[in-house]
Amino acid sequence: MDNREKALEILKAQIRQQRARIDPRILKMAEIAAASTQRPPAATPAGNLVNKPAAKKTEAAESRNSGTVPYDREAATAAITLFLKAHDNPAAVKAQLKALLDKDTQ
Repeated sequence: MDNREKALEILKAQIRQQRARIDPRILKMAEIAAASTQRPPAATPAGNLVNKPAAKKTEAAESRNSGTVPYDREAATAAITLFLKAHDNPAAVKAQLKALLDKDTQ
């Protein structure tokens, strides 16, 4: 095994360790986010990928095509809560955020 292969094995082991420590729900959300930002592979003239059946549309792709964005209220609430806890002046940020949301809904 050469140095490159050793480095790759070490890196793969580190990735497995990181994945083992992360909440499975967070991993799933990351996979969905990554999938929604990926471009689909180029199709053949027949409309299918070479030697593969036509890919199913994901929920994220369908919502992107319809102009809407998938919304996970629990994840959004958790993200905002973490942000406010880490911010120097959470009360001011919370007030600004509420004002922006109120303005957006009018």
